[in-house]
Amino acid sequence: MLSGCLQKEVKPPVTYIEEPIEPLIIKIIKTEDEETKEKLRQMASEIVEKLPLSIRLGQMIMSYPPKYDSVKKYQIGGVVLNQNFIKDNASTIKMIEEYNKQALIPLFFAIDQEGGLVNRLKHIEGYEKTPSPMELGNSFKEKELLEYAYKTGVTMRKMGVNINFAPSLDLSGSEKALMYLQKRSLGSDPASVKRKAEKLIDGYRAGGILVFAKHYPGYGDVGINSDVSVAYFDFAAIKMVENFNLFVALAHKIDGVMMSSVIYSDFDSVPALYSKEIINLIRIPNPDILVITDDLYAPALRILDKENLSMITTRAFTAGNDLLLVMWDAKVPILMEAIKETLNTQPKLETQINKSVVRILLAKERVYPGLIEKLFNKWVKKETEEE
Repeated sequence: MLSGCLQKEVKPPVTYIEEPIEPLIIKIIKTEDEETKEKLRQMASEIVEKLPLSIRLGQMIMSYPPKYDSVKKYQIGGVVLNQNFIKDNASTIKMIEEYNKQALIPLFFAIDQEGGLVNRLKHIEGYEKTPSPMELGNSFKEKELLEYAYKTGVTMRKMGVNINFAPSLDLSGSEKALMYLQKRSLGSDPASVKRKAEKLIDGYRAGGILVFAKHYPGYGDVGINSDVSVAYFDFAAIKMVENFNLFVALAHKIDGVMMSSVIYSDFDSVPALYSKEIINLIRIPNPDILVITDDLYAPALRILDKENLSMITTRAFTAGNDLLLVMWDAKVPILMEAIKETLNTQPKLETQINKSVVRILLAKERVYPGLIEKLFNKWVKKETEEE
């Protein structure tokens, strides 16, 4: 009897199903915010398909304040201001309104309100003197940083200024470093700078403006001004990696990065703003992040490229920068022509232009709510109805 029981076949328990009886459907529920963003991105893509090439190219250029007629002619994407153009609230508001009257697509209006030596609001009441980034990093508590940035963001937004090229995420601690000497760095410890920069970013954005951190992938302890002279990052590669990781860690919170003009020899042989590899890396954590050059007419770039602004523009464009910054408005036509000539030999780059303009429109939607729908109705829906 016992041996018969032992010989009986015992089937193992079923632990899996080889083929489900019905197709397995996994439904991923998207939040309303995700659905809205996807819809806006699709609409922006359709708008870009309808926009003339000249308007798309114009959107990729940000200039030192041009004449109003130039905005109308070239339809540039943005204007960068300094303290010479921000004398008081009323005149700044009027100037910005006049610029936007010339534009088919409202403009970005940017300043680099870092504080300390870089104080573009110095003529505005309450901002005659502002704490430097070094002081913000050393003396301000996190709550105070949030409040300071929020107040600054609100002040800017009330005037119509909608981008701050700050904070600087450059990790710097050497007394010989440019960022340290100019007190433009929040500090040298990545963890501490991350906490403090995060509060500034949250405050600026809560105040209603876009945040472009700089100078990606990190200026570090470089001792010379890379705008004026060709500069190399002559430190251990890990130092650049630490700074790069800081940008990556905050990429989901910021709207854009301003590129460094420094050459990071361990990673590429050209200035960072010419490096497609370095630019592509920051888009991994945030595909919608906007990448802007520093001034393309800076002396250091002109030294490298023998005063050839067309070549400078081409190199910055093909590297993948979304916005090309030039601090001499008379040079705008050269930038536009250089991109057109590049397209003649590399027509596939038009896809890159379209991606950049979609990113630009998505960012402009955040400071001009309803813009994409308005443009969609004008450029897409109206044309469809007419057909």
